[in-house]
Amino acid sequence: MHSHRRRRAALLVGGTLTAAALAAPSALADTYAPQHPVGVGLDPVSIAVDSGQPDVYTADFGNDVSLLVGDPLTPAGTVSLGANGSGVAVDPSTHKVYVTTGDNTTLGGGSVDELSGNPLSVITSVQPTGATQDANMAAVAVDPATHDVYAVDAANGTVSVYSGDLAAIATVPVGDQPVAVAIDSGTHTAYVVDQGPDEVSVVDLKTNKVIKTIRVGFVPDAVAVDPSTHDVYVANGADGTLSVIAGSTLKVTATVPVGDDPSGVAVDPRRHTVYATNLLDAQVTVLTGDRLRATHTIPVGDFPQAATVDPSTHELYVANGGDATVTPVKVAVGGMTPPPGGGNGGHGHGQPHHGHGQHGHDQHEHGHAGRGHGDHRHHKH
Repeated sequence: MHSHRRRRAALLVGGTLTAAALAAPSALADTYAPQHPVGVGLDPVSIAVDSGQPDVYTADFGNDVSLLVGDPLTPAGTVSLGANGSGVAVDPSTHKVYVTTGDNTTLGGGSVDELSGNPLSVITSVQPTGATQDANMAAVAVDPATHDVYAVDAANGTVSVYSGDLAAIATVPVGDQPVAVAIDSGTHTAYVVDQGPDEVSVVDLKTNKVIKTIRVGFVPDAVAVDPSTHDVYVANGADGTLSVIAGSTLKVTATVPVGDDPSGVAVDPRRHTVYATNLLDAQVTVLTGDRLRATHTIPVGDFPQAATVDPSTHELYVANGGDATVTPVKVAVGGMTPPPGGGNGGHGHGQPHHGHGQHGHDQHEHGHAGRGHGDHRHHKH
């Protein structure tokens, strides 16, 4: 039984940009071709790519981690976590995979697991330190510079910091109900989404202390960082927007409309393209340009919950919770011949299946971003 995500009235805060028709792409605009979706475990809620391999990993709410490899993307194995998967992240230089679980009946709470990549196997599993109640580990991210691992505990309002071998380093108190985390290695900063107060906690990674909290939109679900510009993007599920935070000032510089119930966000750091997965639209909004405007929508699968980008190829991968698939999206850069599509990539824009109805399952939740789901999230099946 999964608890419902809290909802507030969908009022837009002052300074929100007015919704407008999507800008027409120029002759040299990037183009996007969704490929045939590939099956993974039950209800994939988080996704990560080992850039250049390319190996793609999903954390599945049905207790598994799934591995997809190659082009075209092909299933290559699963490993059982014994608990609901909630977040997944990859260290691009060590190729280690880190997974969080929202609950674990064997360990008595959530856990952080270290996995080898291909072939997929569990190396070690730890529980967070300093917890006052059973942990609900909601998301995970890796700092590629230090190889440290940051795991969010939604139940205890903390971020657990580990070495790459999962030796405990620190426990950082943050806000109420943290659900996502992203790392900016260049500024030694972590951004933690606190869903309770609709805020982002900014953590100085040199001291492991919160230095600021930033108010964002209603029911923030996910966060991603552009490591080149240091801009931060927060998906606000209840008001259908992205909050843009300037890393230089730690202030919200824009609030941009996207689709219905954005639950995930990813950044291509070489193109500075931002992708928002819209849970109830069965599509991804593409945002580009210095002023960050929506320029395309990409049809994907049912209930797209998370996305990740391979910066070496620009390819986008979308985890679709409703139909247990991943949609690869080929990206042709700046007027190049677009790759062939493999169908519409999903089920279009009709009502979700599995008997969810509209918000009947109103529960929710990556880059160096980490994003995932514990039982508190709003779109579990």
